[in-house]
Amino acid sequence: HDKDYNIIRANKAGKALLQLPEIEEQMKLKCFSFYHGTETPPDGCPSCDCFRKGLPGVFELYEPHLNLYLEIRAIPRFDSDHQLIGMIHFVRDITERKKVDENLSREQYLMNSLMDHLPFHIYFKDKESKFIRINDAHAKSFGLNKSNEAIGESDFDFFSEEHARQAFEDEQE
Repeated sequence: HDKDYNIIRANKAGKALLQLPEIEEQMKLKCFSFYHGTETPPDGCPSCDCFRKGLPGVFELYEPHLNLYLEIRAIPRFDSDHQLIGMIHFVRDITERKKVDENLSREQYLMNSLMDHLPFHIYFKDKESKFIRINDAHAKSFGLNKSNEAIGESDFDFFSEEHARQAFEDEQE
């Protein structure tokens, strides 16, 4: 972009991703007009904020007209007199990553709900048979106030040597 928010150049990948028309020298294609359909930069535009401050920034946003989540790296351009003359944007489609993140968040919520509310003893251990997570019911059976108190501990911290040794050997096998 130039200092007046006109899109002046885009590579082939950027044109395809952002569905930009062919850009000609005399064309005045304001980024905010093209993306947001507004006459001025919209309030809260992170790219405009980078432009005003003359500082680089990285942000994520959803572009409804593209139906894409984008990661944008905005880098101010300066002339030899250190005057702000424009902005370079590196844009990446992160839609799939956002979908994966949303699914992961949903799965984590379900897992946490199960861990917090099931009356059964549920636990997870690492390769050394140390607890990495237990539910509240299991923590209570150990006499603990909070489930995170068991993290990093093993059966040897809660059971007799004989019982813990047998459990450890079974788990390692």
